[in-house]
Amino acid sequence: MEKVVRLFVSKMIEQNVIEEQRRAVISYGLELFFSSVINILSILLISVLINREGGIILLLLVSVPLQSFGGGYHCNTHLRCWILTTGGYLAAVLGAVYIPVGVLLCFAIISAYPFFRLSPVENPMAPFGDKFKEKMKKVVRIAYLLGILISLILLVFESEGARFILAGISMEGVSVLGAECKRKRLE
Repeated sequence: MEKVVRLFVSKMIEQNVIEEQRRAVISYGLELFFSSVINILSILLISVLINREGGIILLLLVSVPLQSFGGGYHCNTHLRCWILTTGGYLAAVLGAVYIPVGVLLCFAIISAYPFFRLSPVENPMAPFGDKFKEKMKKVVRIAYLLGILISLILLVFESEGARFILAGISMEGVSVLGAECKRKRLE
């Protein structure tokens, strides 16, 4: 993927679409974008294969904002990222289907700790300032609370969708905890 991005960015510089000094930022953004597209397409393909399209959509609707604003574990390679992301979503779907809803709710409530105490997790490649960090902290807390509230409402109506939202919240909570463990290990 790095080679494709490098070629793409070089062509953009040659054609004066971007300036040379923006190479690193644009390259990082494109790698992140392409990696995300590949991950989401893989997840959607798996959802079709296991006949859980609606559940995966709910999982994505809760997990993408939590990860976007709260951060999470970052792998060292795109292949590892793809394997971990795809495996994580598959585990979350299987958990949503087979784990009792009370246990899922407990996991999601326990996930309040990483979202309220550890988020947002900074990517070492893209650190941010204190003002931005405070803004992201508020957004991730709101996203978490909205996910919990919506899942509780869906539970009242005995909707299976609640299970997928709770599984998504739990999965992202584990990702934030994993990022914190990795950060402490590297210190």
